[in-house]
Amino acid sequence: MNQQKSDYQELERILQKDLFTTLMGEKPTERAHYLHDIVDFLQGAYNDEGINHWFQRKRTELDGKSPLEYLGTDWKPEDEKAKEVLELARYLIG
Repeated sequence: MNQQKSDYQELERILQKDLFTTLMGEKPTERAHYLHDIVDFLQGAYNDEGINHWFQRKRTELDGKSPLEYLGTDWKPEDEKAKEVLELARYLIG
């Protein structure tokens, strides 16, 4: 099994199918590595269920939106909002 497929399967296992599909959108190769980085940071503070909830929980740091809502459907890793979500996850590990 190649590494990319393994990473996809790990992300899908952690995020669960619906959230994984929503976050990956139509640009999975572009987003997979970025989502993997976010999940890596979150694994330092949350279990798999907690990570799933983290993406759906509203955050004051994101204008009262959840990371999922804040990113929207057409996000790219280089977008400012995507960088803010990554920084929020990174903040959790100090």
